[in-house]
Amino acid sequence: KSKVREPVFDFNEYTPRVLTTPRYTAYVKIAEGCSNRCSFCIIPKIRGPFKSRSIDSIVRETEILSSKGVKEINLISQDTTMYGADAGLRNGLSELLRKLVKINEIRWIRLLYCYPTFLNNELIKIMKNEEKICKYIDLPLQHSHNYILKAMLRQEREGEIRDLIFRIRDAIPDIAIRTAFIVGFPGETDRHFEHLLNFLKEMRFEHLGVFTYSPEEGTKAAELSNQISEDIKNKRRDIIMETQKRLSLEKNKGFIGITKDVLVEKAGGSDKFLVSGRMQTQAPEIDGVVYIEKSEVKAGDILSVKITKAMEYDLVGGVNI
Repeated sequence: KSKVREPVFDFNEYTPRVLTTPRYTAYVKIAEGCSNRCSFCIIPKIRGPFKSRSIDSIVRETEILSSKGVKEINLISQDTTMYGADAGLRNGLSELLRKLVKINEIRWIRLLYCYPTFLNNELIKIMKNEEKICKYIDLPLQHSHNYILKAMLRQEREGEIRDLIFRIRDAIPDIAIRTAFIVGFPGETDRHFEHLLNFLKEMRFEHLGVFTYSPEEGTKAAELSNQISEDIKNKRRDIIMETQKRLSLEKNKGFIGITKDVLVEKAGGSDKFLVSGRMQTQAPEIDGVVYIEKSEVKAGDILSVKITKAMEYDLVGGVNI
């Protein structure tokens, strides 16, 4: 059997990079590789074990980005909440965030790809207390039923997941939680699927993505005999997305009449609603947007917008003068 070696090349603040995002927002990778062993995922075999960048390296890269006009950074890795654990740091991500919030030009810091395992009370506390840290967390859970979670080789079980979600929402009532689920995992019965469907109805996630299971060569799950037909996978995915659509609309209606800060992304042109942006609770590319009634603004501005209309995934509002 071939063995994965640690990458010869490590990304750092001096690595040349082309900013493919708009000038006001950027993704910052805080680690390479992954040390989780989910049965459906090939990434650890391809990229090797989790390896954190140093705090100084990440801070310096962010300072460079901020000097170029970046206002929002999105921290990414294969397991963002594990940051620093490989280097012996107990609360590595919290330590990093305390450094990043001191960079004056950075207005928003968002956490993406956060596994539940290392999401502790210390991290919840800093998210609650630091204004620059977006009240948003991307928390891929994959499933809710213990049988499927065990088969996926996930570390958490339903009770731990519920406890974590309740702790997050108790501490930060206005937080937006994005999650992702896999349907049609080998051995998923109708009963397991109904459990997942009832779970998301109860938890009422602000943002949700669902994927049909796809076997990856070289993974344990691909070798399981009880594979699910594509027809059943697709039907289960569609049921969840239709359910989430209704839940999302109900959530969005709660914003009507409320004024929120919005980072403008698109501005200009003659269309009444050609101006659009995002709240702290909307990540770039994957979540909905706020359409802003025509006003003299430019991309990168952060404006106070009063929400006047709600749609299934998007909102409409006007600049609060």
